[in-house]
Amino acid sequence: MSIPLFLVVVSHRKTKNCGRKRIQIDLEQFRKIPLRQRTTVRAATNAMKVSPSLIYSNFRYGNIRRHTNPLKPVLTDENKKARVQFCLSMLEEDSLPHDPTFKSMENVIHIDEKWFNMTRKNEKYYLFPNEEDPYRTCKSKNFVTKVMFLAAIARPRFDVEGKEIFSGKIGIFPFITKLPAKRSSVNRVAGTMETKVMTSVKRETVRSVLINNVVPAILEKGPREDANSIIYIQQDI
Repeated sequence: MSIPLFLVVVSHRKTKNCGRKRIQIDLEQFRKIPLRQRTTVRAATNAMKVSPSLIYSNFRYGNIRRHTNPLKPVLTDENKKARVQFCLSMLEEDSLPHDPTFKSMENVIHIDEKWFNMTRKNEKYYLFPNEEDPYRTCKSKNFVTKVMFLAAIARPRFDVEGKEIFSGKIGIFPFITKLPAKRSSVNRVAGTMETKVMTSVKRETVRSVLINNVVPAILEKGPREDANSIIYIQQDI
């Protein structure tokens, strides 16, 4: 005995107005909240007296967006003009005014300095169960020794086949000095050369690093076709 086959539709037939209704919040009230109280979802919910899920759901639906706001320098009119003039100086003169084209900037070396902490107050390590805990010391946890580095980089070069012939990496140079130890200790005898960090970096110090470290590195690592070209060192101010 054969069993007849029937087409069964199991759709709920409620495609528009069904399910739990979305709880709406007053977005105009959200706009009136001071920005200092809108730095996190939790702070915004405390200001509006609503559930954090309501703020987060509006964020997912696109009614609220996340924005990272960087702190920018105050620019005078002279500063703005200088920036515009610098941008215009990067254009090829032959391409003006109908087809402005930027220079290749292959003969420009960009340098920048940055301070780094020698260590941090708290470090996380993964150790074996029977491994001894590291013992770190510092004279003051609130004044960790810092060291400055100067980085120099240029535009990388590639041949016609897309193979890299020059990475553009000139080098990273620390601001340190080597001085002989004045007294003997359990670690070294008097007169041993020690590496000391420059705690104060002035214009003359930067000039010395440029002449003694950066320029020789450019001559050593730079492409050979730039041997007779003028090289510009641009500092990020």
